[in-house]
Amino acid sequence: MSANYEWMKLYEAAVLETNPNKLPGRIEDAKYAIGQRVVKSAIDEDERRAVVKTLNALAVLKRERCASRNPLCYQCKDTHDLVTPMNGKTFLVKTGTGVVSISLHTRCEVNWADANSFQSLVPLRKSRSVRV
Repeated sequence: MSANYEWMKLYEAAVLETNPNKLPGRIEDAKYAIGQRVVKSAIDEDERRAVVKTLNALAVLKRERCASRNPLCYQCKDTHDLVTPMNGKTFLVKTGTGVVSISLHTRCEVNWADANSFQSLVPLRKSRSVRV
């Protein structure tokens, strides 16, 4: 990605963002700018490759740096729909080998429970710390 595309400035702003509260907005701004460029203009093969690489990098950035706030669903692993208090929960799961913490979308809870062997599934409360 040696060429300087206009949308790349927004990508760089997302990569360099240190404020975790601003990062999701920076990522969305970069994705929007790329989308507008692709829709409104014919792009050459070099820019198309740069767009693909950049969108993949933004997905990784979102998954890795935003995961502590909005974790990935343990069942569906959908990187475009992270678990939030609005669409799921984080649970403590007691298994035969120990206790683990997992995040699940509400829509994935039953499928995960049907597919896994566990002794208990308890919603994790944010207000207190839990020692495992």
